[in-house]
Amino acid sequence: MNPEIKERWLEALRSGEYKQGRKLLSSVAEDGTVSYCCLGVLCELAHQSDLVTKVATAAQDGAVQYRGAGLGSDGPQGSTAYLPYDVMKWAGLPDSEGYIPQSPQEDHLPTSLASMNDTGFTFAEIADVIEARF
Repeated sequence: MNPEIKERWLEALRSGEYKQGRKLLSSVAEDGTVSYCCLGVLCELAHQSDLVTKVATAAQDGAVQYRGAGLGSDGPQGSTAYLPYDVMKWAGLPDSEGYIPQSPQEDHLPTSLASMNDTGFTFAEIADVIEARF
């Protein structure tokens, strides 16, 4: 993983600035509250670096779509649930779900960062795994 991006991501996950959500990279509730998956926080960093654009969708779940240059499998339509190809390559991740290199001592972990996020691990716990495994 790109060390500079990793440090920025760890800092963002531990900052308390991002409200954690599930199943979507980012979503906006009816009251305007924005929540993020851990991968959505990475997409926000990519957006701040002008790598991707973000677009609110018409979906009832308030999903936000991140669009890269359309170079990967997400194409020009972008993604609401997995890392866009451009973000994945920018960060130096091997896949769009944040596959976690497994260790026999810690086989209790889900196989991806997306799964960790969606099964109740906190951003701080996820940051610890990113720091140790990527």
